[in-house]
Amino acid sequence: ERNLLQELKVGFFVMGFVLIMVVSAFVLGGGTEAFAPRYKLHAQYDDVQGLKPGAIIRLAGIDVGEVTKVDLADKKDGAKNVAVLMSIRLEYQAKILEDSVAGITGVGVLGDNIVTITVGTPGKDPLTDGDTITTSEPLSFLNYADQASAIIGNTASISHKFHLMLGTEDAAAQWAIGDSLRHVEAMAQEDKEDQGVLH
Repeated sequence: ERNLLQELKVGFFVMGFVLIMVVSAFVLGGGTEAFAPRYKLHAQYDDVQGLKPGAIIRLAGIDVGEVTKVDLADKKDGAKNVAVLMSIRLEYQAKILEDSVAGITGVGVLGDNIVTITVGTPGKDPLTDGDTITTSEPLSFLNYADQASAIIGNTASISHKFHLMLGTEDAAAQWAIGDSLRHVEAMAQEDKEDQGVLH
């Protein structure tokens, strides 16, 4: 019986120690935020660029919530293609106002997408639980590539027109040689005139 009692004491001690370690790690790691009061906001996009549930929501660079649902929208009354549901900590409600805008941005080496929200203008009303926030569409890599191609094309076109104005490289070289010859002839003529004066 004594051995059994000792084993039970050791077992309770180990369990208590493990429980304390888990709770400490949970608190120090910010796990208490999971129990913070929250409210829901809706957002709609034409394209979310791979945004997934669990994605971070940031307000002025601060993590304030997570995306809880991403699904195709019920296309009614001109709604966009994708509906996003966001869970945001209630303590930040006073900063997310009716003119705040929710965009989608890629972060990190792997380009994981997050939602970024702008701070609203003081004096505007805060968005409340169940409201829909204004959104801005994300720029995709293909959009950047198209823009870059357009810029390169415009640059090439301008360069081509500039060359047409100045002529080809051969024409420019011929003009340079001719100009040099004219300069030599002018010097020779001046030398002859100088010699004539001396005689």
